[in-house]
Amino acid sequence: MRYGGKVYQGKHTAMVTQKEFDQVQELIKRKNAPRPEVTNEPDTFPYRGLIKCGECGCLITYTRKVRHYKNGTDQAFEYCYCTRRRKDYLCTQRITITPQELTKKIRAELEKYAIIDDFFQWACKYLERFDADAVATQQKDIRYADKSHRIHRKRA
Repeated sequence: MRYGGKVYQGKHTAMVTQKEFDQVQELIKRKNAPRPEVTNEPDTFPYRGLIKCGECGCLITYTRKVRHYKNGTDQAFEYCYCTRRRKDYLCTQRITITPQELTKKIRAELEKYAIIDDFFQWACKYLERFDADAVATQQKDIRYADKSHRIHRKRA
């Protein structure tokens, strides 16, 4: 074991042999090892984390799949569905819905409600104050962290 630039002999029994360790290291170093794809594309599902299944309460998620045909054409399929992540409940919802259909249903539901203008004005003022307080708190936290970081750097 290496610590502080020095190598120390471990006193514990090995969990794997040196040969097994070396084999795993070789597998990790392979150039052709598949790597997870990292995309910088913005999330196109605006309701992520906001909508829950009416039956089990799990989140509704979005998936986009592209089918590639032999003739060179592609077809994209987009759909939303219940994640069914609860272990203690078997959700029977197997129906999928397109994001466009989901948006239509949300708009239809929201059109049933009206916001009183006085309440709207009050809510806007409250949110402005709340946002200003949150920004002030974040700035205070950043200053504190920066000060702590400078103190620790001086000690090192």
